[in-house]
Amino acid sequence: MSILIFCQIHPVPHKLSAAGATYAVFSHLEIDADLSIQQKNSIHQQGFAIRQQPAEGIPGAQSIACPVFNRKGEMVAAALTMGFIKPENQIELGNALKAKIRHVLS
Repeated sequence: MSILIFCQIHPVPHKLSAAGATYAVFSHLEIDADLSIQQKNSIHQQGFAIRQQPAEGIPGAQSIACPVFNRKGEMVAAALTMGFIKPENQIELGNALKAKIRHVLS
C-alpha cells in the first residue's frame, strides 16, 4: 500500500511526512517510513510525530501529526497541524494537538 500526503502544490511522500511517520508507528499498516528504532520509540512515547526534514511544497514549513483511534484502539486517521513552527514550540504544540484530539473524542 502506498500513502501520499497532499499539500498545496506537490504530494509529500509518507517517508517525509509527520502523518506518514504516525501511520508507520501506530497503525497496523506496513509502511516503510525510513525511521530508526529510536525514532519509532520516541514517536510512540510522545504520542505524535514531527516532520524534521524539509519537503517540497511549502519550504520551511513543519508538520506535527498524532494518531486518532477508534473505540477498538485501532488507528483510523491522523490529525495534523502545519506551519512555521519554531523548534522550541514543537513538543508543546504536539502535546496540545494530542490533548485536543482526546477532548474531541471523549
